[in-house]
Amino acid sequence: MKMTLSSPVQSPLGREQLDSTGVAIGAARMNPDDGYGIIPMLLQEYINSGSEDAWREIRRRIDNVYLAVSTALESLNTEEPFSGEISQLLERGKKLFFKPNMVDLPLIHPKTHAPVLIDTATPWEFVAAVMRWFHDRCGVSYHQMALGEAGTASSRISSVSCIAATTQFEHPL
Repeated sequence: MKMTLSSPVQSPLGREQLDSTGVAIGAARMNPDDGYGIIPMLLQEYINSGSEDAWREIRRRIDNVYLAVSTALESLNTEEPFSGEISQLLERGKKLFFKPNMVDLPLIHPKTHAPVLIDTATPWEFVAAVMRWFHDRCGVSYHQMALGEAGTASSRISSVSCIAATTQFEHPL
């Protein structure tokens, strides 16, 4: 049901008029403590000890992020359908391009496997959940998606990743 400007609602600020004249949004409520936060430490525990409990908790938290993202995108797609247009563009050979605000790449210290924290804005779990929604709900292959990043810390991230990869390969299994 589409609300109009004339539909009053009770809000924390008192009785207010709804405004449906702007751009549509999709939103969902999620407790960030149920999604983000300790995933890097759980990943360290899983890598170091193979803990199945840590892996189950990582999956549970990522699924919580996905559920919130899915709720928001389903709502938005219902209000302002976009998935059909995306499908048409993909059929013409285009890619679905994502450009988040500074992706938080999960870096792992090469020796201790501790998380390496980098100042960024968009957690990788969120970006992965958005890409997963397009895959699961719209049938977009991951090969039809692209992720772009051009933030100021990108070169620092790539150099740390290269060092970690080089160090890792110096010690064969």
